Order: sequence, then structure tokens, then C-alpha cells
Amino acid sequence: MSRWRRKTMQINGVTLNFSFFDPDFEEGKKAYLKELEEISRLGDTGTESDAIRQQCDTIKHLFDVTFGEGTGEKVCGTGHDHLLCLEAYEALLNEQIRQCERYRAVKERLGMKGAE
Repeated sequence: MSRWRRKTMQINGVTLNFSFFDPDFEEGKKAYLKELEEISRLGDTGTESDAIRQQCDTIKHLFDVTFGEGTGEKVCGTGHDHLLCLEAYEALLNEQIRQCERYRAVKERLGMKGAE
């Protein structure tokens, strides 16, 4: 078995293929980055309950556009459990950060330009 394989991660028992630097993941990566912009623009409008629903729905949508329709509910559940949604979002961001740091470090060690 080769030690080179697509990067998988688990969030709330759901296995996700998240290889941020794999060109085969380019479409998911673009959708993911676009949704991150949308999440950063979320405001605190309406009641606290409305804000929580909006954040959970947006996080679920992030998982759907990145990994396929229905993934958001698989990862975050069918309701609006704010803690569950935020922890799933945090786990995904942490994995992206970890892969970016590894990528930069390898490119630096190899003396390659264009470290992202």
C-alpha cells in the first residue's frame, strides 16, 4: 500500500476527503473559499436565535458546496445546534490551516518559490 493517499479527516463521525492542494479538489476548494467569504460577512441581525440559525445554515451550506449536497446535515445534524456547527467549522478551518502550514514548510525546505 502506498503511503501517498488523499487526505481524509473525520468530523462528527463523517469521513471527508479534504486535500486542499490536490488539483482534483479544485472545484471544492473554490466553493469552500467563496463560502468562507460569505461566513465572514454574516452580521448580528435579528434575535440571537435568528443569528444562530443563520450561522448554522451557512456552515451547513459550506459543507454542502465543498463536499457534496447533504454533507452539512450529516456533519452538523438536522437542527441548529450552534456548538455542533461551530465545532465542525473550527475542525475544517484547523485542517485547512494545518495543510497550508505543511505545504509552505515543504516548499521552503525544497527551495521552491510561490509558497502560498
